[in-house]
Amino acid sequence: MDARGLASWAGPAAAGLIAIALSLAFIRTGTWSEFDEYTHFDYVVKVGEGLRLPPVNDLLGQTAIQTAVCKAAPGFGVFAQACGAAIIDPTRMPYAGASTATGYLPTYYLATGLGARLIEALPGDASWLDSARLMGALYLALAAVLVVAIARRLGASSLVAVSAGVAMAAMPMVLQQFSTVNNDSLAVALSLAAVYAYLRMNESTWVRRTTVAFGLSFLALTVKETAIISVAAVAALSLSDRLAFEAKGRWTSIARTGLASGIVIAAAAIMRYVAYPAMVGRVAENGLQEKAIIALQGTPPVNLVAGNALSASMSAFEVPQGTLGGVWFTVAAQAMALAALGLPLAALLRVSARRELRSPRATLALVVVCAVPVFIIGFLASLRLLAVPPLFQPRYLLPIMVLGIAVAAAHISRPWWRLTLPVSVGFAGLVFISLSVSPHWAG
Repeated sequence: MDARGLASWAGPAAAGLIAIALSLAFIRTGTWSEFDEYTHFDYVVKVGEGLRLPPVNDLLGQTAIQTAVCKAAPGFGVFAQACGAAIIDPTRMPYAGASTATGYLPTYYLATGLGARLIEALPGDASWLDSARLMGALYLALAAVLVVAIARRLGASSLVAVSAGVAMAAMPMVLQQFSTVNNDSLAVALSLAAVYAYLRMNESTWVRRTTVAFGLSFLALTVKETAIISVAAVAALSLSDRLAFEAKGRWTSIARTGLASGIVIAAAAIMRYVAYPAMVGRVAENGLQEKAIIALQGTPPVNLVAGNALSASMSAFEVPQGTLGGVWFTVAAQAMALAALGLPLAALLRVSARRELRSPRATLALVVVCAVPVFIIGFLASLRLLAVPPLFQPRYLLPIMVLGIAVAAAHISRPWWRLTLPVSVGFAGLVFISLSVSPHWAG
């Protein structure tokens, strides 16, 4: 590789290394994610340590229970006296010990479990929990590199692109979900990979680049449904390219792209809700998690939940508590959310010719801006069809908002671009220092 090639990789590599440093600082604190990390960890351990795929709604295993009890996971503090017991009855645990993450397809859990198995086997004293969290640090580095790469492909300067990758990795919710055991992390990374693959393969045939990008979108969907933004982004880019070169076959192009998108979504849904449970088996649900949701929030009308969810889109990068839940971190998270949606929207409002909308930058800006309300409404509609209590958490928007950061970076122009690197690196440094001096998690 020549000097120019090395220089082109220096920025993404720097963003990836900063992301790893931030993640390691977070992992050092021992902080748990309040979003059911213990049950995701249980699934990871069963795959990585036990080398088996658990049945859907399986009971928690002893490794996860002991870890959650002894390390004071949220909701497990009352069981502290059981730490070190030979056997702990899983039915005494939250939701009567149901391992609620086992309803997901095993994509994330295989990657994380087998990776954690290798890390845990290395010399040192890394526990299974630490090893699984270290895999998240690698996913964060990958996501940071992809944000830089996508921003560059969309026309951002190297300086702004690197700034976007660093700022993304430093966002409180991003850092928390990637540095704890949670499938949000790989869903975001694979969503970005699908978009980047399509942009990168611009010299390949339309069929080939679409197939590869949709394949990665499918893989992302098998991690978590929130990755559906990758399908929308690839479909929009694909259709935009097709219409630019084949204006006469407009409806055929729309039909083919729609069919491909539908196949990807349907295949992932069939695998999760039909094929996978049939393969591994299913334990009857006890319904305690749904009852807990109802006890916490009642059963508000779905339109009220939708309205609250739309207003909460500005909170996608916030965490509710802990070191990164402070007021200044919250303000920074809201500012980033505003930029991730506001800059693409402002760019679209400046478009004066239809052909400008067919550029990848404008196409992705349109996808990001439209995706938030469409995703929220679709998500809540699906819950209603499944007769599940309406619930929405801002973190579900992470795949959309992280892509929004990359798109927003492509719309930052002079003189503001010079400020992006000192601001992003300065904020990342503040996050790193705050985590470094933070006391260890005590429950």
